[in-house]
Amino acid sequence: MKEVLVPSESKVLHLYEARYLALLEESLSRKNLFVHFILEPIYMPGSSDGTSFAAKYGCLVLIEKVERLDVGALVSIRGVCRVKLLNFIQAEPYLRGLVIPLQDSIAENPSETSSKVDQLKESLCNLIKLEIKLKAPKEALLQTHTANSLRWAEKTPSVECDESFIPSLAERVSFAALQPVSGNVSF
Repeated sequence: MKEVLVPSESKVLHLYEARYLALLEESLSRKNLFVHFILEPIYMPGSSDGTSFAAKYGCLVLIEKVERLDVGALVSIRGVCRVKLLNFIQAEPYLRGLVIPLQDSIAENPSETSSKVDQLKESLCNLIKLEIKLKAPKEALLQTHTANSLRWAEKTPSVECDESFIPSLAERVSFAALQPVSGNVSF
């Protein structure tokens, strides 16, 4: 996986490695949460090949559904909020660390913010209508990523975690706007 989720985005992961299955089991036994992040290669003088890996940011994700397979599991996840990785405290069998939420600064004028959120929601609804008109390929889901993410963003996520990890409505809706468009054409 080469990209990290944004809040409100969903993805299905096929987990089959023992370490990821162990992470899944622990996450399910707790609050159905884990952090999805990417390790980035960085240059480290003195290491055997000059490279190491670092992670600074990720996305707290909620496990929505697990389908057990003969080999591993299909796991449906949805991004909850952006997080900053402060420190790794465990390497085996999977990475574990300390994280804090990253939230955007919201304008001081709540009515202005509310008006902009309403405008963005209207634009997203128009995009959803356009997605339907684009007649996405038959294998594409009828309900678009944008529609699902907007529905999820409009309600406060029911996630059992510290409230500081739950982004504001304005922030959730802004992330819903980042979803891929069904039926778009790549050039």
